[in-house]
Amino acid sequence: MISLKGRVDSTNSEELTSILRGYNNRLARGLVLNVEDLNYVTSAGFRSLIIAKNETQALSRSFILAGVHSSFKELLDVTGLTSIFEIYESEHLALTSVN
Repeated sequence: MISLKGRVDSTNSEELTSILRGYNNRLARGLVLNVEDLNYVTSAGFRSLIIAKNETQALSRSFILAGVHSSFKELLDVTGLTSIFEIYESEHLALTSVN
């Protein structure tokens, strides 16, 4: 499980993409991102999440967003991204689905 906190925007989205690629190369079952403490995401941040999701799924692994709070869910809804991500409200449910 990887916890994202604060902001993901154009100043750090490339770094996030790189970090998630590194985890993808080491994990056997998939990526679970806890976004509970993620306060702000721009289109650059969503781009990083989409890239990570696509790369994870290309390896036949799960890509899950956990701890999705109402304001983050609203952003996903508004941007039309809700349907492309596997989303869980709790960390526990997300981890259960991977195992």
